[in-house]
Amino acid sequence: MSQGLKGNVMGLRHRVLHSILVVTLLGPVATQAMGTETTTLTKQTLTSIQNCVDSSSPPWPQAWRDEYVDTIRRGLTMDETPPDLALRLGILKEGFQLYWKGVRKSRNRVLFKVQCVEIRWYVESLMALDLPSEADRDVLRRQWRDLWRSAAESLSTQFSFLDPNMVQEAQVDHLRACLSRIEAPLEPIYRQPLRAEQMDQIKRGWHDMRYARVDLMRQLGGEAVFLTDRRSVQSRSDHPDYLLAQRSLEKLLGYVWMVAARPPDYYRSALQNRSEAQERRRQLIFRDLAQERRLRRKRSTQVHQTEYLSFLLTVLLESPRCLQAPLANGVADQTQSATEQKPRKEGMPMR
Repeated sequence: MSQGLKGNVMGLRHRVLHSILVVTLLGPVATQAMGTETTTLTKQTLTSIQNCVDSSSPPWPQAWRDEYVDTIRRGLTMDETPPDLALRLGILKEGFQLYWKGVRKSRNRVLFKVQCVEIRWYVESLMALDLPSEADRDVLRRQWRDLWRSAAESLSTQFSFLDPNMVQEAQVDHLRACLSRIEAPLEPIYRQPLRAEQMDQIKRGWHDMRYARVDLMRQLGGEAVFLTDRRSVQSRSDHPDYLLAQRSLEKLLGYVWMVAARPPDYYRSALQNRSEAQERRRQLIFRDLAQERRLRRKRSTQVHQTEYLSFLLTVLLESPRCLQAPLANGVADQTQSATEQKPRKEGMPMR
């Protein structure tokens, strides 16, 4: 082996040994640094979410708010940290701001539990599943534009008396809100493009909901409201044509969820518990109403009986001569009359 070749081999060995030494000595330090950065990003995200929940002043007690944020914290606990964790945490932070605006807040504990498992589903799937590529997002945007455009057209066809400008404005506003969620896809339906059969199913479902849209129109006042002069309506959001279009598109969005989303079992179980609780509440209300009606009928019967007895008592107290005196006087009169009519017996003269 030549001297030059020996020198190259020795140099290569030196570089390999140096690399092994660096990895051995600095590897734990680099891992620790990455872990520290991950912890910092997670804390910042959770702090932002906590501030969002607290600043909105929902009718939840503080314990419920803390429980809600803690549900998100547990959803971020993973066995393996994804390499694009910073991107996923950014989606969670931005997407939660949009999602939180639509969360219905109340002091209903059963509904609150559903909302907790719902955000758990969103966070866990965000951390575990593949994120959409930019090409996927472009496809998804085109699909949603197609669905909302065809929905607005069919709505104007079904209700020819609607102002097409108001329907168009409602469609643009509703679609803009949906497209903004594609940019920060916290919710599962905004992450992956729809399949062709799903698109067809959604369009068929929209067609089948035409009778539900008639019910919406009636809830807003019926044709009497829509056929009158509506130019006096100041706010666009109060215009009946705009409201009908918005609420109809909300039903379309709900149907997209039914077709495209695959909720986990624990979410289905929470919905079932809520449905059962609502049914129990309805039964209690019906039972209380029935009991109230029975009590009302019983009170009504008692009132009638009391009024009847009061009437009889009044008659007895205020009309004694009609019930007692005429009878006694009549007997007395008859006796006296008989006495008067009896011939007087004449005495024989003494002889």
